[in-house]
Amino acid sequence: MKDKLLKYFLYFAIFSIISGSAFSIPLGGNGSDIGVNIYTMDISAILLTIFWLFNIRDFYNLIKRDNVAKSFLLFIFITFLSLVFTPALITLPHKILSSLYIIRIFSYFSIYISVRHLLAKNKISTSRFIYLLTVSGITLAIAGWLQYFLYPDLRNLYYLGWDPHYKRIFSTILDPNYLGLILVLTFVALFSSLPRPLWKKDTKIKIFSLIPSIFIFFTIMFTYSRSAFSSFLTAAAYYSLAQKKYIIIGGCVIILFLAAFLLPKPGGEGVNLKRLYSIQERLINWQEGLGIFLKYPLLGIGFDTLRYTNPNVKNTQLNNTIISQNVPNHSAGGLDNSLIFVAATTGILGLTAYLLFLIMAFNKSILVSRISLLAIFVHSLFLNSLFFPPVLIWLWVILGLSKGKGDF
Repeated sequence: MKDKLLKYFLYFAIFSIISGSAFSIPLGGNGSDIGVNIYTMDISAILLTIFWLFNIRDFYNLIKRDNVAKSFLLFIFITFLSLVFTPALITLPHKILSSLYIIRIFSYFSIYISVRHLLAKNKISTSRFIYLLTVSGITLAIAGWLQYFLYPDLRNLYYLGWDPHYKRIFSTILDPNYLGLILVLTFVALFSSLPRPLWKKDTKIKIFSLIPSIFIFFTIMFTYSRSAFSSFLTAAAYYSLAQKKYIIIGGCVIILFLAAFLLPKPGGEGVNLKRLYSIQERLINWQEGLGIFLKYPLLGIGFDTLRYTNPNVKNTQLNNTIISQNVPNHSAGGLDNSLIFVAATTGILGLTAYLLFLIMAFNKSILVSRISLLAIFVHSLFLNSLFFPPVLIWLWVILGLSKGKGDF
């Protein structure tokens, strides 16, 4: 009964990806710097955390022999240290909110423990998890196409803090760049479930096995997300090298560039793949993050305190005043690079611990998980992807997988 309940909670977590950022419960001030949004994904992670609080002995037994888990918990410990010793002059309510963000990140870690537990008990298979992830990704893609034709303009939600995307697929994620990464991960998961080998004449591949992959690929293209294209090529390149099938990466490069060339250009800077303004803004963002890291190299400015100390935000001055925004900003708490975000907020100690976690996770993972982790890592060099809730759910599920039927 206990494992059955855990399985249902985990299913809820995986399918909560579909709700994306479109469904949330706002708490706190409307548009103020103490406002908090609770998403469906957060609720699923909280349920799993509560489950493990009632089964703390099993939780301890699982992590004590899992080096990936221990390395991540070391990082969590350092995030709390960075908040305790933050050099930023922020109020107690803001410190509490920042600590809640750390607890939120920790709660998503319960997904990994749940996957490991259910696999160890043979309550669910690796291929089943991959199937559930692909269903979530395909559903997001279908919702994305409906949005593309029925609601192609996000500019009217700018007052709520969303970027003004136009004629791009952003689905319920409300951001084509993050959606693009989820779709790349879906493509990887789909590819892992296709019959092997794909290139032998005697292999009977039914057409319905390839249709979802083709559908996801074209959906990726209509996000117009260069970071998603980069992570897609990274995934293809690593698979080609790992399997010594070098023709795959060549074919992917050709197909991707042809598709990008043939994409419609309905107007607006967002669909212009040669756009430079976003690159310039990102470079400035990276410089600011590195500047904070160099100023506070040991423990950084404090995890998730950037939204209260970012000098770029209106009426904000580092170590002096608290931010005051009239318009909510969904990215004010992060930087456009996950590693720079970790370095700026937790210093060299946090960055070292987090890199140790990523390396250990990569070395302990099966091939489909390594490809997915690489795709996320490359994407995180352009956005704060490693701490984005839908990506966190996907990340913890694939890191928890073990070799089984349906994997490659």
